[in-house]
Amino acid sequence: MKRSARRKIEVEEGSDNVFADIGLPNPDEALAKADVAREINRIVSGRSLTQLEAGRLLGIGQPRVSQLRRGRLGDFSLEKLIGFAKALGNQVEILIKPAPEPRIKVRVTAHRAGSAKRPSPANAATTARTARKSKPPLDSHAPRRSDRIRFRQRRATTVRAMRAADKRKGKRLKSAGALFKDLGI
Repeated sequence: MKRSARRKIEVEEGSDNVFADIGLPNPDEALAKADVAREINRIVSGRSLTQLEAGRLLGIGQPRVSQLRRGRLGDFSLEKLIGFAKALGNQVEILIKPAPEPRIKVRVTAHRAGSAKRPSPANAATTARTARKSKPPLDSHAPRRSDRIRFRQRRATTVRAMRAADKRKGKRLKSAGALFKDLGI
């Protein structure tokens, strides 16, 4: 019976920036974007917002929120991510100071009770849901989905009624297009 030889695994200690360790360009900016995105995702999760509700708060669509949640940050600038953090009710501070080597660093501080008023997660979620349920402005010419469905149902009912009447009279049945032409629809 042979014994399997154990291989010794070489371990190399990394720096505090994983992006620099794997050799990506602009590793400091990539780390800063990741830190800000992680904080945004933490806030969105803490408020129990859906991706659609978060998108409305951030001013972006649900697919972009999905990219943000999955850490696909290539399409987001650091400036845009900082704007998202502000849109979620956070204070963003940028500190510039002399350093031996230039770099970008993000430090997230936890909210301390009593230091500043922040919207509660329940209120933020309720506000987002209320915005979703609100009716369009009166001057909006776009029909609502329910109006479009009702129109289709009415039109289908009319077509069925006209076909039934034609059938009772012994007339040849017309296509829906011909019926619409007769009705002027």
